[in-house]
Amino acid sequence: QSMVRIRPDFITFNTAISSLASEQIDLYWRRNGNSNNQYQHTIGKQCYEHLMSMLELYNQGDTRCAPDLICFSTVINTLGRGKDRGDEGRAREILDVMLHLSGVLDTTDNGVVTPFEFDIVPRNKHFNVVLALMAHKNRHLDEETLGHAKWYVTIMEQLGKKEKEKEGHTDGLPQTHEEPMEGNSHPLRMEDIMMLGEEGEAEEAKKNNERTILSMKTSAPDIITYNTLLNIAARAGQPKKAEDIL
Repeated sequence: QSMVRIRPDFITFNTAISSLASEQIDLYWRRNGNSNNQYQHTIGKQCYEHLMSMLELYNQGDTRCAPDLICFSTVINTLGRGKDRGDEGRAREILDVMLHLSGVLDTTDNGVVTPFEFDIVPRNKHFNVVLALMAHKNRHLDEETLGHAKWYVTIMEQLGKKEKEKEGHTDGLPQTHEEPMEGNSHPLRMEDIMMLGEEGEAEEAKKNNERTILSMKTSAPDIITYNTLLNIAARAGQPKKAEDIL
C-alpha cells in the first residue's frame, strides 16, 4: 500500500518558524547573545528558508500555505536579531516580496494586481528593521546604499499619506490566519510583542509594547526611521544629503 503524501500547510511552517524565533530570543536574552554560538546566527536563515518554501507552495496554487502578517513579521525580526552576513539581503528580499504581493509596488503589465490572501502591507516596524540592518556598524555604506534606503523611506511616506486619506476605512483583508481585521486593530499576542520588541531584556520589551503595537498599525516613518537614514547618509559620506533629510 502506497503512503499518502502529506504536504505542509501554514500551521506546519508557522510552528517551525515560531519555535526557531522563540529559541533565538532565549539564546539572545537569557544567554547574553553568545556571539560564538554559530547555530544562533543561522536561525534567521532557517526562518527565511521556511518562508520562501511557503511562498513557493502558495505560488503553485496552495493557498493553505499563504504566510500572514505575523509570519512575515516574525521572520523579518529573526533576521534583524541575527548576525549572519546574508541577513540584510534576506530581510530586504522579504520586504520587497511584501511590497509586491500587497500591491504597493505594481510590476504587472496591465496594472491589475492579484489580491493576496492577507493584508501584508509592510508596517513601520518592517521597514525600520531592514533600515537598521542596512545601517549596521560593520557594513560598508555608500551612495547606492543611501539611495535604496531613501527609496524605502519614500514608500513609507507615501503609505503614511494614504493612511491619513483613508483613515477609518480598510480594504477588508484579514491580517492573520487567526481572525479578521477590524478597523485598525491587530491581533498581537504577548509572544508576538516580545518577538517584535527591541533587543534587550524581556521585561523591557513588555514595557515598550505600546510603541511596538503602534509600529505595526502604521507604515508611516517615525523618528527612528529618519535617525537611521541620517546615520546612513553620514557614514556614506553624503553630508549634503543628510542636511536635505533634516
